[in-house]
Amino acid sequence: MDHHLIRLHGVEFCGTPRHGVSVPAEQQRKRVTVPVVAGATRDIEFVPAYPGDWAFHCHMTPT
Repeated sequence: MDHHLIRLHGVEFCGTPRHGVSVPAEQQRKRVTVPVVAGATRDIEFVPAYPGDWAFHCHMTPT
């Protein structure tokens, strides 16, 4: 796979930097998944509104 679609269950979040470049606040939008290029990282920001354990995983299956 050349990318992963990462999902955080239970909260909406904003993806911030992409490939080391900040995303302006006006271009950020709430989401529950974020694409991540293989070998890269993404930062996310969210408010943990509900207590508990939440699944965080790739939402794609290898083909």
